[in-house]
Amino acid sequence: PVFAIVVIGVSSRRTIGIIATIAVIAGIELSTAWISSCQCGAAAAEPAVAGDSARRVLQDGLSLELAPLPHEQTRAFLVARGFPEADARWAAERGCFFRSAIANSASAVNAPSIDIALGAWRVTAAGAATGKPPLTREGWEGEWRARAVGEAAAVAFHWALFPTAQTFAPTDHNWGFLTFDLPAGTRFALDIVWRVDGREATARIDDLECAR
Repeated sequence: PVFAIVVIGVSSRRTIGIIATIAVIAGIELSTAWISSCQCGAAAAEPAVAGDSARRVLQDGLSLELAPLPHEQTRAFLVARGFPEADARWAAERGCFFRSAIANSASAVNAPSIDIALGAWRVTAAGAATGKPPLTREGWEGEWRARAVGEAAAVAFHWALFPTAQTFAPTDHNWGFLTFDLPAGTRFALDIVWRVDGREATARIDDLECAR
């Protein structure tokens, strides 16, 4: 179901990320319309604060926030969607789940769209010579088929993940899990690629860590 949410006076992208994470864990599908009037600053990323595990990129039209999701939250989310306990624990331990909030930071109507394709991103574990793409919806579908997971649970999980590819018009936002297919506690770098106005842009986030 889609719930109408009225947010008054939201001025922090961090607050938006927290709201979105709560909604995903609770199984609420948010409409992006409620956030279209947010007066979030687009000139600079918010600095990290004590106890804040989120990492942020604000560059070339892209606004990205991501933070590791603890195993117990991931497991509980999956069990609530109908996954058997064993499958939920297996996914939580190997998936390296991060919650994400991604947006086109431009506000002008004639500003360029940005295009994101997760297949172009690279996840490079500490000490690894080469990287690999994140684990996408399509990759998880194969895993669930192999484990004979029920269709209803697999579909619910599909819609909780960030889309494999998406175009963002100015002020467009989306939220969902990003999964990096690494063992718990693994440190890694994430190379992010997107296109803005036909031009490729890149950014790197170093020293990320999968939750334990």
